[in-house]
Amino acid sequence: MRGEDFGFVFQQFNIFSARTAAENVEVPLLYAPGPQLLRRRSIAVDMLERVGLGERADSYPGEMSGGEQQRIAIARALVRRPRVILADEPTGALDPDTGRVVMALLEEVARESNAALIVITHDMAVAARAQRAYELYDGTLHEVEDPAALTRRAEAGHGGDEAGAEQVGSESAVAEPPRPPAEGDPEAEQASSPAMSEEGEQ
Repeated sequence: MRGEDFGFVFQQFNIFSARTAAENVEVPLLYAPGPQLLRRRSIAVDMLERVGLGERADSYPGEMSGGEQQRIAIARALVRRPRVILADEPTGALDPDTGRVVMALLEEVARESNAALIVITHDMAVAARAQRAYELYDGTLHEVEDPAALTRRAEAGHGGDEAGAEQVGSESAVAEPPRPPAEGDPEAEQASSPAMSEEGEQ
């Protein structure tokens, strides 16, 4: 059931470095029944073409970028056309631009395969793409009424952190104690005397 109905996409790709892209995608087909097992090479190459890696079928993961390696992992997860795709932080090891491309690809392939896509993420921009979103806190799942609002909330929190950092910096500058006048320096003593007198008057 797991191999037929579920496909897994991991944060750290979990692909075999000593196998080519096509050989990595073939792995789930080794457990498939007759026709898929016998045609595993052609099926794997077809799936790599769907994720834009048809020309890299015989390349090794070490020769590819992180985004390309994640595409291998996506192709492997989808090669048996599962009904459910489970993606654990699929963009966690990628830069933001590559992450957006990978998420768009996951959504497109899931839609074409009529599969449910379930994503676990700490990235609010990824969560905001969902049709339905849930947050886990206090040990309970809570449905988010408007997933698109997650991005705005994350941006507001980020801005607050930056403002807090600036405020801390300014307080540090104000709190810096004045240097004491040099002993025996008449100009320094004269400059400090008005401040002392004002404090006395107050």
